[in-house]
Amino acid sequence: MIRFLGAWAVFGVALYADDSSGGVPLPPWYSTSSSIQVNASSVRFDASQVAVQLQLSAANPGTFLHFTTPKLEWLGEGEPYPSRHFPELRVTDATGAAIPIREELRAYVTATKPARDITLILKQYKLDPLLVADSEPPVIVAPPEQLNALRRVAAVGEGENPLAQWSVQRTVRVAVRGKQVTFHYMARPAFRLVTKIAELPGGYCLADQQAKDLASRLPAVVKEYAIPIGIAGHKYPQAVSVSGLGADSFYCSGPAPGRAAVAPDGTVRILVVSPTS
Repeated sequence: MIRFLGAWAVFGVALYADDSSGGVPLPPWYSTSSSIQVNASSVRFDASQVAVQLQLSAANPGTFLHFTTPKLEWLGEGEPYPSRHFPELRVTDATGAAIPIREELRAYVTATKPARDITLILKQYKLDPLLVADSEPPVIVAPPEQLNALRRVAAVGEGENPLAQWSVQRTVRVAVRGKQVTFHYMARPAFRLVTKIAELPGGYCLADQQAKDLASRLPAVVKEYAIPIGIAGHKYPQAVSVSGLGADSFYCSGPAPGRAAVAPDGTVRILVVSPTS
């Protein structure tokens, strides 16, 4: 019997009982071709690193996969996940050779209505749009005339050490080369303290024995990995192979051991339980 539990989507991050995070999942991939299909997928964990492999149908020449992050703003020094634009992302083909990543960065001031694109302004003043995507305070050091110009478009705050107030979006494009592509990146799961099963909201399925095993490990910090395993707008595999996980991991089982069911949004969701003591 399957029981539906909640889904809270950290490796490499110090966790405390009063900490929580909504996580930063990798954005869904899209394709420039409507005919490409994902025939099979696999997910491999190695500590905080994730490798997602897609087996693809034949792609038309010039087909690209791409994603765009949400608008990223500075969230304060307490943000557990710096570099929310996934700068460590690597993409490889069937031979293990790297596939070049093309990126575009766009910066916006969202305090104005409508939001104002200030990408060219930042480029003019040689300011990195990604300053706001890290955990370090994005202090802007510039001559007074530049600061005044930036303030006129609401891009920086007031004071002697003004902070950047823009948001940034990163768009990534990779060419499809052959019938296999693998994405390598660091997972940024959600996490929170859970004292009983009922605190996990609906939407997650586990077999009865899995639910009992998970309940016996509480209270604990529960982390959820939401891993995209397909191409948005295309048919997703029903289940994928999963490897590299320990006995403290739980997921919706697929039709065979070592296979995880795929959620309707095209992600594999995996719970990892970490004792609080």
